[in-house]
Amino acid sequence: MDRIILIVSLLWMSLCECKVAMYGHLQSPMFPEPYSSDLHMRWYLKVPHGYKIQLTFNHLDIQPSANCTKDSLTVLSDDEVLGKFCGQSSTDSHHPGTQPILFPVNHLWLVFETNTGPQTHLGFFIFYQVVGAVDCGLPKISDPDLMALTEENPLTTYKQNISFKCLLEYYQLVGDANFICDASGNWVSDSGQNASENPPQCVPGDGLGACH
Repeated sequence: MDRIILIVSLLWMSLCECKVAMYGHLQSPMFPEPYSSDLHMRWYLKVPHGYKIQLTFNHLDIQPSANCTKDSLTVLSDDEVLGKFCGQSSTDSHHPGTQPILFPVNHLWLVFETNTGPQTHLGFFIFYQVVGAVDCGLPKISDPDLMALTEENPLTTYKQNISFKCLLEYYQLVGDANFICDASGNWVSDSGQNASENPPQCVPGDGLGACH
């Protein structure tokens, strides 16, 4: 049995100082000729945290079977199965179709397995693309007369930082001041405070004019 692991290098093409495009394709061995029997092949895709991987199955022709128990192409992230595909057309229950499928993770394994016996199916040709970085956006400030961000136009993408401050003397900040954009698109502090669910507040202080 052929057990082959292919680590895929993503193509980075600079578009400007702030954008990159990452894309490429994967295909079964010998495509567009029929694939061979008794295969076990794996491809690994990984992109920076905060990005997501989109797969478009331009062509998929894998021997159909109930629950893809014979030949199959499986998509996994860590130990979680995100999809298991086989069949010849979009009418087959386990065929992915040709519409792009967005996987909300930054790394994937694709595992292609075939059984013994003569093969007449052509396999697959997949286009992969990295889709936009996570952007948390600007947090909502309930009372802009009392509180503001320390920067007027901060970056709001994955792993960027923001800080809140009080605007008026004798007001102090209740809650955390510093937050980071996490992979889920939330502003979260080191203590776990979520700026959307539990935003910091500026309240009257003790007369000392302390703003944190």
